[in-house]
Amino acid sequence: MILQKLYTIPKELFEPIKFHNGLNIIFAHKDEVNSPAPQQTADNEKTSLHAVGKSTVLDFILFALLADFSEKSSHRLFNAYNKKILHGISVVLEFSLNQKNYRLTRSFDEPSRKIYFGTTDKPREPFDLYKLRSHLFELIFLRKDYPGNMDHYSYQRLLSFFIKVKKRDDLFSDPILFSHNLSDLDLAPFHFFLLNMDNTFPTNHRNLLEAIIKLESNLKENEKLIKEISKTKDLEEIKNNRQKLANDIIKLEKRISGFTLKGNYSEIENRADELTKEIKKLWFSNSVDRKKLSDLEEFEKSMPSEAYEDIERITQIYNEVNSLLAGNIKKEIHDAVEFRKMLHSSRKDYVIEEKGRLNTSLYNRSTKIESLESERKKLLDELSSQGALEDLTNAYIRLTKLQKEFSDLDASLKSIDKISKDISKKRDEHTELLNQLNSYLNNILSAVIDFRNLLTSIYKKLFLDTHEVKIFDVFETDERQKIKISVLEGSIIDSTGINQVRTLIYDTAVLLNILNQNLNAPRFIAHDGIFENLHKSHFFAFINFLKEMLDKNLQFQYILTLNDHDFLDDIEGFRENTISANCIIELSPSKNFLGAKF
Repeated sequence: MILQKLYTIPKELFEPIKFHNGLNIIFAHKDEVNSPAPQQTADNEKTSLHAVGKSTVLDFILFALLADFSEKSSHRLFNAYNKKILHGISVVLEFSLNQKNYRLTRSFDEPSRKIYFGTTDKPREPFDLYKLRSHLFELIFLRKDYPGNMDHYSYQRLLSFFIKVKKRDDLFSDPILFSHNLSDLDLAPFHFFLLNMDNTFPTNHRNLLEAIIKLESNLKENEKLIKEISKTKDLEEIKNNRQKLANDIIKLEKRISGFTLKGNYSEIENRADELTKEIKKLWFSNSVDRKKLSDLEEFEKSMPSEAYEDIERITQIYNEVNSLLAGNIKKEIHDAVEFRKMLHSSRKDYVIEEKGRLNTSLYNRSTKIESLESERKKLLDELSSQGALEDLTNAYIRLTKLQKEFSDLDASLKSIDKISKDISKKRDEHTELLNQLNSYLNNILSAVIDFRNLLTSIYKKLFLDTHEVKIFDVFETDERQKIKISVLEGSIIDSTGINQVRTLIYDTAVLLNILNQNLNAPRFIAHDGIFENLHKSHFFAFINFLKEMLDKNLQFQYILTLNDHDFLDDIEGFRENTISANCIIELSPSKNFLGAKF
């Protein structure tokens, strides 16, 4: 991946920034004597080069490549948006990847949706943020032949290695611990992927430990909850209570199943049951007869006798067509009507008779139901007065309560038992995995030696002081991560300046390793102010090293934010031939990036 161009639409907030092969400098210098002074209050702010927007240029690149957009993660751009500088603005980044040219457009107004991306020779598609991150991971980082593990969730952390934007008081303190978003368990899997070394072991180790930590947390929460509910801190006592509840339930179920009413009241109960059955039968018969009555009433309404009286009207219709036909039809209709009248009359008599019979049956049954219900009520009242039904009801209420208590307790204890078993299983897996550590370190030893040699070659060119350091080691540790990666460690690592050089050397070695192995990864590194407070010898040595890389026709980009220094004039022609020739944007107190303070 090589960057090509960065700009904004529809309004051009700054001149389009064009990237080129090799060194790309975001340069800040003081204003010339005759240039208009910036509108700032304090005298030191008029000439300060620390707030002219160098880091903001890198922020724009990160934003275009889908970094989070929030006050915490991107405070400069977030402040600029709140001051309405970026309202209605979209950032466009053009880059090449695997011999194809791409264009990505992301809006500050809608940074998580409708992000347009695609090759420059085809219409671009809209993506949401998370879908496009996954897509870019596959394009920029995914290696099909890589033996280890890495997924699209690491896209942002991977990108943050290649573009390091310094926040206030945030120094290049350690090339391995470069990000707050990496835990100690993430370090080995992450850096081994960058170096194209198999990271299967540290990935599995991290996943197992994280699973154990999560299970242990769940176990504590479950134990805390059940202890609060049971009002005891003793888990064994809770288990004993579960068994006691189970025993009580069994006893109560046996009592209910063998429940018999005292004295002669069993006969009363049986009689009450018989009455209930008889009442239900009578209710059903009444329901059937009521349906029949409803059907008969509907029939009565369906054809009134008056419908057969209007013979003249029917004859008149036919007379308008043919008088002879009308006469014949009138006679036929008269006969038909007489027949229908007679039929209707006989059916009407039947309906009246049947309705009377059904109403009588309904009345007789209803009377009987009242009598039976009255008798049943007396029996139930007698049983209740002797406490027979009350005892049985209370037994069922007690059983329901015990069953609920047991169910809640049993479910919680079973969950705790399952989590405990899962923890034990994961710990066994972890122990078994650790037995493979030495074998794993031996398997990657060849790749470790190759990278150590590469790092040594760069170290000799850039680490100009003589110190005893360990160039590059991967070894077993008693600490939680089990595998430790050391880069240029020794007695000098407490020096801020030396740590900046360590980062410079390691990052450059990672980039060169990517180029040498032709890995799917960015072909650029961006460092924000890494040479500030360093001796000028490191800077000149690094510039010479970049020239050596370019002489080998390597395709890469080193993007650097740099303030003007007097030492740039130490070498004749250096400012013109190196700084000016490789400058992609110039900034100054009077020429602030975006033209405003934010």
